[in-house]
Amino acid sequence: MIKPAHKIPVSTPEPRRARNAGREALVAFVTDANRRQAPAATALRNQIAPLADWIEVDLGAVSPRRREHWLRGELSGALRSRRMHSGQLVILSSHRAARIALDLVLQGALPCCGIVAIDVCDAPPLGPISATAASIRIVRHQDQNDPAHARLIDALRRQDVDIRLMMLPSGSSDAHDITARATAAFLSELTAKACRQSTESGGFSHV
Repeated sequence: MIKPAHKIPVSTPEPRRARNAGREALVAFVTDANRRQAPAATALRNQIAPLADWIEVDLGAVSPRRREHWLRGELSGALRSRRMHSGQLVILSSHRAARIALDLVLQGALPCCGIVAIDVCDAPPLGPISATAASIRIVRHQDQNDPAHARLIDALRRQDVDIRLMMLPSGSSDAHDITARATAAFLSELTAKACRQSTESGGFSHV
């Protein structure tokens, strides 16, 4: 008589979860408490939530001469704690805070996937523009025409920087919603790029 073989329970191994499972990018919302901020931060955070972490970094309490160094340290720590590299970092900011972050990116001092800058303060770059793989996305309102803005954009384009610009109408009743939609479109684009780069390591570093 042949005895039936004992069935050995076999457990199906769970698929290995990727590092930072479910969070393949980091969006840093850089603010200045003393200035008007980018639109609808909560809605933007919810939009990218399935794929990216969201942090807010406020420069308002930091003395002007320490802001650049402090910002680099905060973002470096945020990436390191998540075991992410610079190609997974997207910066969202407006006005003066956006200009501080943008200058760091252009100087090569703040490597990242890209930056969405809203109504960034106008002025030509502070120094030579370093070669950067960061994508620069600028949302700007037409009531802020300034020759310095054209010089900034021209300088970026001469260096073959990946830059796109949205010029928006001002003063309309739905201006806030239009700005929010434009910002969301650029933020979605750069977050998707950062997620694609999450499995890459060559050429990227911690900030």
